[in-house]
Amino acid sequence: MENQEQKTAEPATRAGFTLIEIIIAIAIVGIMAAIAVPNINKQIKRARISACQQLIQTAAQATTTYSLDHSGRVPDSQDAWVEALTGGDDPEIEGGSDALNDPWGNPLHYERVGKGGRFKITSDGPDMEPGTDDDLTNIADKK
Repeated sequence: MENQEQKTAEPATRAGFTLIEIIIAIAIVGIMAAIAVPNINKQIKRARISACQQLIQTAAQATTTYSLDHSGRVPDSQDAWVEALTGGDDPEIEGGSDALNDPWGNPLHYERVGKGGRFKITSDGPDMEPGTDDDLTNIADKK
């Protein structure tokens, strides 16, 4: 027994994470997500509004081009407008009637204004309700 070496306890090596470490990491990710998600949603809303304004401008330019090709006349109704811009052999806007849908998936509204070649193109906007303050249009309303 004299030659027996004393065994010393070696510290155990850790493999993996403790439950507390995992909970802390999840909490940090949750806090970061709670801060980031509202900002991302605001940016998405702004991007959709900007895309809708661009679509309305493009549709207005296409309608003006159509009127120049037709002696200054613009379509009389929504259906005639959609057909004028998207139908025929040489459409003003490619992609069919779906190309005239706003970023929220709703069709743009067309209205001929007066007897001249004036027209109004409107989107119901983010709330998708017609006649509300967030509607987007190619004509500035005078209030």
